[in-house]
Amino acid sequence: MSRKIAVIDAETDPFKFERVPKPFCWGFYDGTIYRYFWDSFIGGKLVLSATEQMLDFLESYTEPLTIYAHNGGKFDFLFFIQKFSGNIRIVNGRVLEAKFGIHTFRDSYAILPISLGKAKAGKKEISYKLMEADVRENHKEEILEYLEADCIGLFNLVVAFTDEFGDILTIGSAAMREFKKFHKFDSMSKASDKFHRNYYFGGRCQCFQTGIINMPIKVFDVNSMYPYVMASMRHPIGAQSEIRKKITDKTFFVCWEGLNNNAVPFRIIKTGGLDFTLKSGIFWSTIHEFNTALEFGLIAPRRIIHTVNFDKSMTFESFVDHFYTSRKIAQANSNYFLELFYKLILNSAYGKFAQNPEHYADSIILPWGDIPPEEYILEYRHDEYAIWSKPALKHSYYNVATAASITGGSRSILLQGISHSDTPLYCDTDAVFCRDMIGNINAINLGAWKEEKSGDQMAIGGKKLYALMDGDICVKKASKGTNLNPLAIFQIARGDTIETRNDAPTFKLGVPGKSKSDKAFEHIFIERKISKTGLNHGQTN
Repeated sequence: MSRKIAVIDAETDPFKFERVPKPFCWGFYDGTIYRYFWDSFIGGKLVLSATEQMLDFLESYTEPLTIYAHNGGKFDFLFFIQKFSGNIRIVNGRVLEAKFGIHTFRDSYAILPISLGKAKAGKKEISYKLMEADVRENHKEEILEYLEADCIGLFNLVVAFTDEFGDILTIGSAAMREFKKFHKFDSMSKASDKFHRNYYFGGRCQCFQTGIINMPIKVFDVNSMYPYVMASMRHPIGAQSEIRKKITDKTFFVCWEGLNNNAVPFRIIKTGGLDFTLKSGIFWSTIHEFNTALEFGLIAPRRIIHTVNFDKSMTFESFVDHFYTSRKIAQANSNYFLELFYKLILNSAYGKFAQNPEHYADSIILPWGDIPPEEYILEYRHDEYAIWSKPALKHSYYNVATAASITGGSRSILLQGISHSDTPLYCDTDAVFCRDMIGNINAINLGAWKEEKSGDQMAIGGKKLYALMDGDICVKKASKGTNLNPLAIFQIARGDTIETRNDAPTFKLGVPGKSKSDKAFEHIFIERKISKTGLNHGQTN
């Protein structure tokens, strides 16, 4: 029987460089009851914080709840993490699940990795200046209306998701559960996973030119790239493979030596990045990329070192057709939540195949000074609590060969697009920036290229650092890790160095092995100097 769902959200001091924001107000909603908790002052002195009031309320709530907060595992939960106890789920520094008395806290970002604004859940407009400490009391009503809308919006989103997919912790797990309803596959052993992981690479992100480019520029991207590749190409599903010397109709991977003309990736061991420009060497390629590169005359193999063949393979057409059709129906019915969920499911299944549990851990959080069972080792230590971990007892491998084939198939489609482009400037996963493109151009069909944007000037400073202009209007830009305006991106593309700093701190549990601290969590304010990086080789997996 599923627990009753509730959500919480906090309003904090506005983000300001070198100021650690603190919650001054919390909202709670369980579908029936809405409560807010506001810092209580007497004579200018804080006597009861909103956080303490909210936790006291939850302790008095007698029905067990599953309580969600969006991005809670990287933000909200850290303001009261010392109150958690027992088993705690942490992945990549994000608290996915933790216990507080009879209640379970979860990060809703794990099932819905998208901002609430993009999910169209809550997010009324408000000026965050109204939340400064010296004026917030004057704007209390407006702030509380904003907070309540966020709580109700998140609640409706989470309930809609759990109604559709059940009680589940992550979008990847939900996608794999749905996938298994349509297709069967064999799970790999640890040794088999290690070998086939040599062929698993991420998406391709590359600059073909940098600087300021003045010419007609179009952006083409693929309609649902990964679902299309899953449905239209065959992929291995067996746990075991055969190593051979010749390519056959059962070959899915090729280890070869020869010449490469910006077609297939080479893994840079020191950084984990991908280099597509290595002209000669030994390459580990999926058959999809290998065949596409041969078709366009972009590789010249001197010898085949080995091939990897699978007896079991298939397309995943049934899974893709079901959710792609369901998404179109939801769209026609203006059911934005379901449309969003089905898109996330379609784009999350392939990554779950590559799950590597090698470093998974079982963790517990205890008051500082309590001693855990012997097998646990100290991971984070603070003034009021400590987190202890041990290697996870259950290792769940899926099939990394399936993931490698799907990602390789996607890169082969991107390579086709690059090869069919007039003056390619930049590419990223499923998009090409160029003067024009020929080939399979269609705005609707699954797997076809569509023209997304166009402009007449582009600044490229490096990977995920560009601005495309149409006259005086910026139609598309990226500045990963910071929020640069188009002018700053143009300055970088011209050769200037821009200094940036993020007003929002980056929160984390702490540094493993660091001495005990009186802080409930660690925080850093990121300052960067950004310069043009030249023609980059590729992106990190």
